[in-house]
Amino acid sequence: MNALKHKFCFRLLNDILILGLLLPLDLLLNSKKSALFY
Repeated sequence: MNALKHKFCFRLLNDILILGLLLPLDLLLNSKKSALFY
């Protein structure tokens, strides 16, 4: 049970980290794309 909880917390942290890094990058790319297209 404890190992499962630890795994879940790690996954959650990982997701937050990925979102924190990829979301701004994605927004940046999208803004560049939209600037390119319009």
